[in-house]
Amino acid sequence: MPSPIYRGERLPKKRNKHKSDMMKLLSQFQAALDNLIIAALGRLATVGMVVEVLQALLLYLLVASPTAIADRNLTKRSSDDENYLYDSNVDDDGHSDHNEDVTDDDINQILFPETEAREGTFPSTEYTLNVSSLVQVVLYCDLHPTFCNKVQVAYAAAATEFIRVVNIKNSLRIAAYYYRFCDNKCSNDTIAWAVPSSQFTLPFEDGADLNYIYPQTLAKQLVPYGITSSWDDWDIEMDVNHDYYLCAVDFDEAYEKGWNGTDVPPGGKFWFQNETAIRSGQIDLKYVFLHEILHGAGFGSSWGDHLSHEASPFRQLLQGIFDPIELQLLTPSPLWVMLEQMGPIYVIGFQPTMIFDKFLVNVDASLHPNGHQSMADLGFEIQSFCVSDQTSAYISNFVNLFNRYGKSIPARELWLSMGRNHTLEFQFPPPAISNSSFSINDYLKSKYSRMVLSTGQNAMTSRLELGGRDFRPSLSNSHVGQMYAVSPDFLMTDDFRTGQTLDEIVKEVYADIDPIMYLVPFNGTLVNQTYQSPIGPGILRILDTMGYSTVLTNTNYMVNSEFNKTAKVHTCDAGDYDSLQATAYVSSAVSDFDASSFLIAVGLVSWLFFM
Repeated sequence: MPSPIYRGERLPKKRNKHKSDMMKLLSQFQAALDNLIIAALGRLATVGMVVEVLQALLLYLLVASPTAIADRNLTKRSSDDENYLYDSNVDDDGHSDHNEDVTDDDINQILFPETEAREGTFPSTEYTLNVSSLVQVVLYCDLHPTFCNKVQVAYAAAATEFIRVVNIKNSLRIAAYYYRFCDNKCSNDTIAWAVPSSQFTLPFEDGADLNYIYPQTLAKQLVPYGITSSWDDWDIEMDVNHDYYLCAVDFDEAYEKGWNGTDVPPGGKFWFQNETAIRSGQIDLKYVFLHEILHGAGFGSSWGDHLSHEASPFRQLLQGIFDPIELQLLTPSPLWVMLEQMGPIYVIGFQPTMIFDKFLVNVDASLHPNGHQSMADLGFEIQSFCVSDQTSAYISNFVNLFNRYGKSIPARELWLSMGRNHTLEFQFPPPAISNSSFSINDYLKSKYSRMVLSTGQNAMTSRLELGGRDFRPSLSNSHVGQMYAVSPDFLMTDDFRTGQTLDEIVKEVYADIDPIMYLVPFNGTLVNQTYQSPIGPGILRILDTMGYSTVLTNTNYMVNSEFNKTAKVHTCDAGDYDSLQATAYVSSAVSDFDASSFLIAVGLVSWLFFM
């Protein structure tokens, strides 16, 4: 019997992973071992094949936590391993120069810096609110209850805005952690970040593309069954930085206004509903939450500067071996493994990209004077580069081969291209249904054939949306360009508008365009409704292109549940790499299709999004 999606309340995940996590993973292996032996013996012909399965599972458990589960045509790719590699790495005292004689101790210091330098305190006091019968928001906040309740109101209001225009047919559960980032490592320039709890491949003929990864929120809407043991407790997780609120507090003024010094002082950077008029420089916290909910719902790219950015753990392993230009590459997330506890890093190839990436097009005229380059096609080309033995997969050898055989040329060109303005677009295919508002409304039809994404001089190095230990090497192309800052699509630019409430901004940006009308069911008939959401029509068009059903393109998540046997299989997924197994086998959980072709030993999916 599949376990229910609502498993009860729990404390937030411990994000700072260290050496003791390996013992937990080994315990997971022991728990899974008996079931796997029974299933394997019932299906496989030889003892050798059983041993191969067990070795693959052990490798997988050492690489990823929690385990990935194939649950009836559903392949899970957890994002916790991403936190594992990055969160265990970023302290300054963990930095060391590396050369060809790098030792295991060097690697251990990078991957497992001293616990005392990394451990922080995450909030545990829980505030739970059901926004609707299907949507629940859970806030973890250890500050004064009066203040936490104000945060919860903004949080719930943002979730309400999301489900007003995005149709939710299966449960949505969001976790937010509100705390001082400086309790862990100071990062006052970071406002918030969000991440899908997990991502999946969805092997259905219609409505999903097996070649891309779907965030859990969207995957839950697309699958033909609502309850599965594959789902994580949360669909979206986010952190919001209380230090950013405090950086604007005038403490002398707060005391003059009666603050007693024990609870949260008034007058911070965030504005809350029902407070006095918003001040210059303040940001409506509902605005922040809504922006992050969209990132957690999958609005973001997995293309990133994974090797050369100053905060990348890969860079710390590679600097001194390569010239900087050899690491300046824009690629999908590396597919990496560790063969033993605290052992060296091996890179087999590159992971499939996110469904968001399927529709990205590079339009840099200096690279494509007569046209453009599909990022989807380029992604498949880069993903075709795989290595077949342990020596080649050692991280420095992998990068050397990637450069030597010319596969890095387009990746380096892309890295340079992202430093130029207006070089990346999200291009829309025809709407999924004929009665979409984008097909029948003249304004929407003419306005939204594409959206320009954020690129430019600071795309690789900006600290505005990335800060301190929490940095992930994904680009600002997880946002739209600044030309939309004063349009209805302002929500997903890479900067927040200040001095106005979210409602005031919405009223202003829609004032200069004709009303956008759409039909909604009411008492057995259809009535006209005016579209005026902080999620602008272009942003909503991106979501419906990814697969969401929305009020402007109401697909009702219609999919064909029959497995698509003709889907492309990534080279690194299907290969047999001797001691480096690129696939993980969980035979006991498989039904109707062979998971060994699709379940990657989960690597690094760098798409945490910060503001």
